[in-house]
Amino acid sequence: MQALSTLLHLLLVVVVVEAVTEVLVESYIMNGWRAFWSRRGEALAVLVNCGYCTSMWIGLAAAYATWFDPLELVLGWRSPVGPLVGGVVAHRLSNVWHGLARRAMDRPAGTAAQG
Repeated sequence: MQALSTLLHLLLVVVVVEAVTEVLVESYIMNGWRAFWSRRGEALAVLVNCGYCTSMWIGLAAAYATWFDPLELVLGWRSPVGPLVGGVVAHRLSNVWHGLARRAMDRPAGTAAQG
């Protein structure tokens, strides 16, 4: 039962990471926000315009906010680094999910969604 709960938690975190990343990096409504941060330095410009980069930080934040610890299944106890692992796993899986969704919508990368 704990494995199923962890898998559902993972799925929820992955979907949230992908959705938040998509809104921040690709949506038309966030163009002003991206422009604002892009003017503040090259590193911030890369961060707010790169879905891969942004999803890493969103994944870590989501994993720590929900204490997603996939190591608990293996170790049998919660590890302080578990959410770090969970964040990286969520980041990578959200990228896979994003790629599949992009192919399904047949939209090239870097094309802002309208609306």
